[in-house]
Amino acid sequence: MPCAFLDDEYHGNPKIISAGNEAAGVYSRALSYCAAFSTDGFVSAAWALQAVAGKQAVLDRLTRATLWEPVSGGDAAEITDRADNEITVEFHENGFFILDYTLYNFSSVEIADRRKKRSDAGRKGALIKWQNAGKHPGKPSSKRLASARQEPEQTPSKRSGKQMTPARTRAHTRAPGPSPLTPQTEEHLERDVSVGPNVTGDNGRQVKPPDLKTVDQQIGGAA
Repeated sequence: MPCAFLDDEYHGNPKIISAGNEAAGVYSRALSYCAAFSTDGFVSAAWALQAVAGKQAVLDRLTRATLWEPVSGGDAAEITDRADNEITVEFHENGFFILDYTLYNFSSVEIADRRKKRSDAGRKGALIKWQNAGKHPGKPSSKRLASARQEPEQTPSKRSGKQMTPARTRAHTRAPGPSPLTPQTEEHLERDVSVGPNVTGDNGRQVKPPDLKTVDQQIGGAA
């Protein structure tokens, strides 16, 4: 949005002082008018009379202080702005022209150029953002889909936190069968058979001799 500027010495400018506070107030409003409508310093006579409530004397004080000059519809003025742009200002109605307006404020050419640059920058930024987001921002990427299709070999248990092995890799074991009869076993059995009925063991209890028939069956089955 365009704006008008006031010099930091505006309050003490000899022209402003000679015009008086009422005229200075109207002049400040006239600067804002020019910026709002990009007139390059032209002020409509109808607007100026409305601003001073029809007091022509206030407008005349601004003219005498050379803060502006009266112009007629159909006239034109050649000016240069701060960017050295040569501008022809055409007056389509009667009014007043602030001669040095474009020396301290943006001209219509500068405002148009700034708006174009800002618009181009906005379109470029939107294009880059759109390209980065992709045509379908909500669609998952192929990498995420490929990752989702892969099944892990081990999954953590929700209850215990331990790794669970898939059923196809679990080892199936069989219960161990009877141990074969070894020479040490035969020697142990012979020692037990030789123990008589009155012999006691290490704990002082009487040791019952084994049944010879049962021993023979065990030896025969092992063989």
